[in-house]
Amino acid sequence: MRNTVTTVLSMLIMFLLVGEAVAQQDVTVREINAIPQAGIDALNAAGDGLNSGDIDGECGGLIYAGTLCGTTVRFTAVVMSDPLNSGLASVNNGVVGRIHIFVRDISAETQGLEGMGIQVVDGSNALGLEGFIKGDVIEVVGEVDPFFSTMQISPTAITRVGARDLNDPIFDPIVLTTSDVNKSIGPDGAIQVNWDNLSDHRGSLVRIENATVLQRTSGDRVDWNFTSDGGTTSISMYDTSIRYRNDRDDYPSNFNRRSSDFEAPPPGATINIEGFL
Repeated sequence: MRNTVTTVLSMLIMFLLVGEAVAQQDVTVREINAIPQAGIDALNAAGDGLNSGDIDGECGGLIYAGTLCGTTVRFTAVVMSDPLNSGLASVNNGVVGRIHIFVRDISAETQGLEGMGIQVVDGSNALGLEGFIKGDVIEVVGEVDPFFSTMQISPTAITRVGARDLNDPIFDPIVLTTSDVNKSIGPDGAIQVNWDNLSDHRGSLVRIENATVLQRTSGDRVDWNFTSDGGTTSISMYDTSIRYRNDRDDYPSNFNRRSSDFEAPPPGATINIEGFL
């Protein structure tokens, strides 16, 4: 059975914390995102025969075998997104179940932006991520803990160590096309992740210009997608942020809830769009 596994674009438009000391290795986010070439070659060779177990397989599969998946790491990064846009989790007794941010390794300023972005998800909402802001420089200790093909960190300690001006080039997006992100794999219109580029762009702030909206839905969770190559490839817009969900009225008032429903641009609209892959 054909699988159309694609990368999605998450539009997501912190006070000192010290956790219990754990053994960790110092790495860059690029090292966390890295996929061995043998895995990339196997993904490409499998084509439309891939299934979900082949792809991720909980630190196995073709994406994560031979990587840092499951290890405890430490790195220093700048906060790229507002935690008060978090929209992944339900609210229980007035508390949002998970807080997430996107960050970029500060090594990006000397080593380049590619591969330096990642999502940090506090699954227990215990580390006070709500108190951080875009531009904070933080030291992160946590487990490399992907969610399917989405690379992320489950933190055990986050410490604010500085701040960056928001005009710093480290906040620049990587300019891409939809074909940089996804690829066509068949005459019936099926598309799949562009595996050669996944480790470079997953979790990064990116910008796609002069794209065309293909289709959209309406309702509580609006789905829509867009293309920059006439529909040969496309990217789905995913509602990670409460700025793009219409079913989060119960979030606490300090979160960036919407005052009116989000509506995606209509099919045929030309757009420039920035967000996190």
